[in-house]
Amino acid sequence: MPIDVQQPDKRKEKIIRSADIKLLFSEAGNEDLEQYCNVVDIHSLKPEPTESLPIDKIDYDRPAYIIFTSGTTGEPKGVIMTHRATSNTIADVNETYAVGERDVFLGLSNLSFDLSVYDLFGCFSAGGTLVLPSTDKIRDSKYLSELIIRHRVSVINAVPALHQMIVSYLESANVSVDYQVRLLLLSGDWIPVTLPHRIYDLFGDCRVISLVEPRKQQSGQSVTIFLKKQYLQKAFHMDIQCPIKHFMF
Repeated sequence: MPIDVQQPDKRKEKIIRSADIKLLFSEAGNEDLEQYCNVVDIHSLKPEPTESLPIDKIDYDRPAYIIFTSGTTGEPKGVIMTHRATSNTIADVNETYAVGERDVFLGLSNLSFDLSVYDLFGCFSAGGTLVLPSTDKIRDSKYLSELIIRHRVSVINAVPALHQMIVSYLESANVSVDYQVRLLLLSGDWIPVTLPHRIYDLFGDCRVISLVEPRKQQSGQSVTIFLKKQYLQKAFHMDIQCPIKHFMF
């Protein structure tokens, strides 16, 4: 279960106590949290031969990870995701959008945010390349745009606000570049009406996809919305596709 290091200690405390965490791995000690769980400095760990590690029988319905919601109601709540639901979503998205070893992802989401799960495992399971920006520059639109150009990024999976920030900078910079971006996945928040059309104007022959929240995708409540360029001249047209595979309603 990932916890954002930038969160206030009080929120970290609530999450640790709510999830009944026994062991916390961190790059730095935290005396305030040590009263709730055992804090381990990752720099003190030594690698062990993988051959000696026991292999348990695979149970796809056991929990894979827990993601805590943003806590808009005042109290953060944990959502348990299973291996089956998570791997099914990743496999379906990769197959649907032909994600492969030539793709380069730009990882914009914090590891405590569920969009990062697809960035990591969707990319690596397809044999792709994942570009991770410096944490202190994640809101620097010029820096992120340079990464897109330099590393020939082809897949961007992020909340609409980050897409809009990058698009606004590239529009103002007026740089003539042969962008390799072919797939833009937007989810987690409201999409500005003009954003899809601006993306098409900038990146040309790409696909702009609106996805529901990943937690809902993996629990079987997913729909995919294709924002087609030819319908965006006069209206915000949405073509709703089927839910992800292997879920029954």
